Amino acid sequence: MKIPSLLLSSLLLAIVPASAAPSPTYALSGIVQGVPASNPPSHPKLVPLADAVAATRLLYTTDTPNLRATLKARNDAGLKSPPVIVYMGGFTTNNDDVPTLERNHRTGIAMTPVARLTTDLDANATEFVVSDLLGDELAIKASTANISDAKDSGKFCFWLRLDDELLQVTKVDAESRRIRVERGFAGTRPATHRSGSAVLTPVYLGNRKQLDHARHTNSWPGGPDYLRYAVDPRQPAAATFKAALVIRMMEAGYDGAWFDTFQPRPYNLCDALGRPVAYFWDFKEGRIYTIDTYLDAIKDYVRNIRRIVLAKMGRQPVLYANSASASYRLGVKSLFNSATQSDLLDGYCFEDSYLRVVATRAKGKGIASRAGFTPITGERWVTNLTNHADAANSGLSGICMAGPAGYLAAFLNSTLPDYDQLLRFSYGSYLLTVTSARTTSFGLPLLETDGRAIAWPSMLFAPLGDPMQSNSIGALKVQGSPCYSREFEHGLVIVNPSDAEARSVPIPVGFVDATTRKQVTSITLRSADAAILMRAKR
Repeated sequence: MKIPSLLLSSLLLAIVPASAAPSPTYALSGIVQGVPASNPPSHPKLVPLADAVAATRLLYTTDTPNLRATLKARNDAGLKSPPVIVYMGGFTTNNDDVPTLERNHRTGIAMTPVARLTTDLDANATEFVVSDLLGDELAIKASTANISDAKDSGKFCFWLRLDDELLQVTKVDAESRRIRVERGFAGTRPATHRSGSAVLTPVYLGNRKQLDHARHTNSWPGGPDYLRYAVDPRQPAAATFKAALVIRMMEAGYDGAWFDTFQPRPYNLCDALGRPVAYFWDFKEGRIYTIDTYLDAIKDYVRNIRRIVLAKMGRQPVLYANSASASYRLGVKSLFNSATQSDLLDGYCFEDSYLRVVATRAKGKGIASRAGFTPITGERWVTNLTNHADAANSGLSGICMAGPAGYLAAFLNSTLPDYDQLLRFSYGSYLLTVTSARTTSFGLPLLETDGRAIAWPSMLFAPLGDPMQSNSIGALKVQGSPCYSREFEHGLVIVNPSDAEARSVPIPVGFVDATTRKQVTSITLRSADAAILMRAKR
């Protein structure tokens, strides 16, 4: 028996009575976005924003009118939850905070070695020659301003670090590699430095080989986008800088922060020429970070942020982070708060859990006006679900985001011709991993418009009850089939995560089509699709 997509959608709608409880059967978290002007859903079902908010465990995005409206709706309704938190760079500056970082927290900026001194340098010298470490291009630039302009990458301050001294660069001869500097910069004392000393320069965001990447910002001095720095999680100045941003948001009424690209493997970082930087300099160890030392630094960073915020606000911030999908087994799991740990992150997001962006239409510098999605299948699907199941079994607050966790999520809506299938596949996959403790949550965009919201998909309210089988993904595979199935107290979930053609799956006795109430003995699922059936009433 093959159930068409349209019938499956109506089946799921029929599951939810008009008096359904406002909470989904399994927890839901959302990224708050406006309805995309370039492709708004046609004839959407709109509900009071407070109703959509009440159905969630956590809501976040940048500090936009959409998020402010969401916070107001929660507060006006007298709701104590969900937490509403603000998206910001985890190890990076955002938009207008570059001058603050340079003036007050410059030692918190991440640094990377790009050259070495060719001779000893005394405390009075203002010119010297360096040897390049990374090829023919010298990644050192002369300052064009004393304080960088966050909105103009052509107006920047550039400095070097030699041991504990900072030196502002005023002139560069790239051919001879002769550098002229101002000593005693940023309050540091001029000192002597030995030949061969590492010449360190700031770390920025970007990759000059991927200028058209919609999810990258290319922000080095003179680069195509506004200037952005990476910060060093080991440095107290970095935690002080980031804590001040969290405090500002909490003073505005928010509950905390969402740290983006927060993982023990740095993402999209570069030197002053846009060349990729993997790991930068660890001043504690006197060498480049390793994944282990960087993970230790992240823990110090989060704990210091919490300590500073608590001292100022008298309460702990709610802290979540993004980018668990590729780094869960690399150490991200140890950054979750749990039953035995409460001083790190309250939760983590598994971005692109079931869908990935496959096409975007650019509008301006790397900003997309439209996006498409395709299901994640095969071994990557198995790996993702295995991690989600492990997080659920460990009692961790992991958000299993259907697709992206940034602004592109807004395009995952009913304007997509395959939206129903994408949603079924994502939610069905998530259900294979949950436990009765419900510590993990399913992530979707909450689309806000004029104080209302597009209603959450009805399938999230299907009264499945608790799972009746473990969430060991391998054990859920249907014998002789590419499909996976899992029984719940009141229903059955079947998912086909393969690229194979549609397959017929036998259904145990006692499950019915919720629309016709007729018993279903088999179901045919095409690639990257799912179905939810209900138990027959006895």
